Amino acid sequence: MPTGGHRLLLFWLLWGSLRAQPWRWLLALFSVAFGIALGVGIHLVNRSALLEFGRAIDQVNGQASVQLVSPLGRSHGFDERLYDLVFGQRESLGLSGVSPVLEIPTEQILVLGIDLFRAARVSPALLPQVAQAASETRAGNPLFSDNAVFLTAAALRSLGVSVGETIALDFAGRSVRLQVAGEVPGLVGQPLAVMDLGLAQWRFGLVGRLTRMDLAVYPKQGTTSLARAVRDQDWPLVVVSAEDRSDRLSHLSRAYRVNLTVLALVALLTGGFLVVSAIGLSVLRQQASFALLGALGAPRSLTAQWIFGQSLLVSTIGGVLGIGLGIVLAWLLLGIVGGDLGGGYFSDQTPPLAVSPLGLLVFLMVSVLLGVIAGLPGYLRIRSQGLSLQMRAGQAETLQPGPKSLLV
Repeated sequence: MPTGGHRLLLFWLLWGSLRAQPWRWLLALFSVAFGIALGVGIHLVNRSALLEFGRAIDQVNGQASVQLVSPLGRSHGFDERLYDLVFGQRESLGLSGVSPVLEIPTEQILVLGIDLFRAARVSPALLPQVAQAASETRAGNPLFSDNAVFLTAAALRSLGVSVGETIALDFAGRSVRLQVAGEVPGLVGQPLAVMDLGLAQWRFGLVGRLTRMDLAVYPKQGTTSLARAVRDQDWPLVVVSAEDRSDRLSHLSRAYRVNLTVLALVALLTGGFLVVSAIGLSVLRQQASFALLGALGAPRSLTAQWIFGQSLLVSTIGGVLGIGLGIVLAWLLLGIVGGDLGGGYFSDQTPPLAVSPLGLLVFLMVSVLLGVIAGLPGYLRIRSQGLSLQMRAGQAETLQPGPKSLLV
């Protein structure tokens, strides 16, 4: 029989098998699609949330990849005299710059107090820009005015104010009135306020306190050796790198990701069992036909192509459909409940959907692998029977070998 005839015969057998039990195959297909959709949705939601939150943290940090913070957390802060110690030993620590920062979480917005001169070297994205109107109407430099604050474009929209207007920020039972003297052009998308460090300490009652120190590290200086040097100095500070922040963000969402991933695996395995069941019934229905084709000279590989063709067709279509449904599911979840699925771990802002082609390819390969695994039991069972035994009337029930046959 020519190769073209084998291919035509295979298509005919596949179509006949799918047409003979369409609802069983559709149920298996949608089960695979449902499992893949859950996995893709969870992956995209978590990836989008982590990327957006990471971008937000990087903007708050003003491009500083390494920081010194209190081991008790940023909410506790530390004495600013530690900055003098670190700055005095910056060369031995391998630091090209040290910038002190005070974070003030007011009820309206996060305020960053920075040393304008140090920040220019370490975290230039935090530097404010004085509005032209403010520079013309004020005597002296508006950067160091006793009530000047600078807002990002997102903060101006969030607070509903414009440059030149006065805002009231509430913190620790006091209300501080400040005038918007300009914007912070280096920070995009995050509602933040920036002001001079000394002014922030004075106006908010935090004189002598710092929250963190942003560091500029020499290229050959690693964070491990820096952390060791800080420990040797016995300072109540810890080194936090960008990688540490990413790991910490990932740990926040680990619980719900594990639970939902297990649910996706259960759905995917259920789809796999349904594919195995559908293939098993298809093999039982057509084993005599294949035995007859084999007796007439059809190659044994035609049986394998038929069995695996069914399982791969269903699992691949289910995988492609599941990827599409997963993207839609992730988009809906991000818009309705946010990147943490309502857990309150991340910002209440809706992150954009971040699709990873490589990740989607991995899920498609998982569905294809599922098809290969699902086709193995049916193929091994039909291969275990001889042609003469398969052609006997009533031998469909003996396709599944019993314990006795396994011992022969």
